[in-house]
Amino acid sequence: MPRVRLGMMAGLVVGIVSVAAAQDATKQSFETRFEKDKPFYQKLTTRVDQQLKVQGGSEVPLKHEQTFYFKWTPISQDKDGKWTAKMGIEGVQFKMDIAGQTIDFDSTNPNPSGATGNPGLTEFFKNLVGSELTITFGKGMAVEKVDGRDELQKKLSAVNPQMEAVLKSVLTDEAIKEMTDPSAGVTPAAPQAVNGTWEKKSTLSLGPIGSYERTFVYTYKGKDPE
Repeated sequence: MPRVRLGMMAGLVVGIVSVAAAQDATKQSFETRFEKDKPFYQKLTTRVDQQLKVQGGSEVPLKHEQTFYFKWTPISQDKDGKWTAKMGIEGVQFKMDIAGQTIDFDSTNPNPSGATGNPGLTEFFKNLVGSELTITFGKGMAVEKVDGRDELQKKLSAVNPQMEAVLKSVLTDEAIKEMTDPSAGVTPAAPQAVNGTWEKKSTLSLGPIGSYERTFVYTYKGKDPE
């Protein structure tokens, strides 16, 4: 596998809150909270920096950055405290640089110049925009069930039917659950003091291409003064 460095930034307008830990006023607990019929928005950016080894031993640099804009709409909470919410993909921005060759896509731009030579890529991302999934959250706001995956697969496969098998292997139940976690894995299990750190490890499967073993390291920098 290529060497990979991943960086992730998740911006939540509302949804994740900090609560002073009762046992230690210097530490904060974090949790995800919904309010019925009060939507919130999320911006999620992923950056990948790779060195791809090709035949002959030479290395090809690859940089990849994508940003998703999500809209979350809490729908209902049952007697057991389980929430149901809808997650809609409002926009996508994508940029890839392979050895100096750049591909750009921005769903807010109806005529993205960098993607004109890649109609398949353009249509793929166009089909992502407007897609919607319905998520059921269980104990601790963990993703319990996701409805709409099959419809999403069909929508994306319509761009290229040969991609259907790949999408099925990539859009697994676990991958969809990770994608639909509104906290993006940020919330720690234990209360944190300022400058406290925690890790989250996960595996991202890319089907026949392989998989990424990922380690995310987070640091609590304190409350925003505003």
